[in-house]
Amino acid sequence: MKKYAEMKKESIEMKVEERDEQLKPSDLELRDVSERGFFQSSKRKVVEVLKSYASFPAAYWFLTLIAFGFISSLYTFTSFGGTMLVQRGFEYSESMFLVGLTGVSNAVSTPFVSLMVGLVGKRTWFGILAGISTVVCYLAFWSGVVYPGIIFVALGLTQSLMDAILFPCVSIIIDKKVLSYSTSLIIFLYSIGLFGMGRIIGLLGSEGLWVVAQLTLLGAGFLCVIGTFALRINRLRVDLDKK
Repeated sequence: MKKYAEMKKESIEMKVEERDEQLKPSDLELRDVSERGFFQSSKRKVVEVLKSYASFPAAYWFLTLIAFGFISSLYTFTSFGGTMLVQRGFEYSESMFLVGLTGVSNAVSTPFVSLMVGLVGKRTWFGILAGISTVVCYLAFWSGVVYPGIIFVALGLTQSLMDAILFPCVSIIIDKKVLSYSTSLIIFLYSIGLFGMGRIIGLLGSEGLWVVAQLTLLGAGFLCVIGTFALRINRLRVDLDKK
């Protein structure tokens, strides 16, 4: 009887081992949660994510700097652009129409710009072009020399160029296993920048310090330019210019 019980126990253990071999990693993680408890398993997962962040190459952090500077400045600029145009004497409806040209330009040009970048490659050079054109558009707007509609259309094209560069570069330099973590971190950081930039410009505008507000947006644009040049230098380690 004892021998039979031992044989039955060995049979059960063999079946468990066979089942574990057939289970997917995600199923094993779910089983670990039920065995060790939710908080302990969550703590282990957080540690793994933080370790993956620490292992990201320098090129990834340059891309994050580009996204932080570009998105926080562009979206804030278009948000307050209508107010700036009204102060120059434009009708409110006309000013908001001009600001809306950024979205229209971006929507129309994105498929073609993405196709061009994919065929040509040279993503780091296109990044430098997009960063410089962002700063030039801000300066042209504040100088008042160029019609605002042209500037907002150009900013839409610039956004299409950045969209075709940022996240494809992330997928090139980051391992697929942690790609979702890396993408979510970039979105998280530039969202914080967008919130902070909007708050700063709003406070400066309410005090009538529009010159300081413009310089602040320009500084964020230069962060984007610095990131693109740094990415170009770092591209010797990671081939970001491949087709």
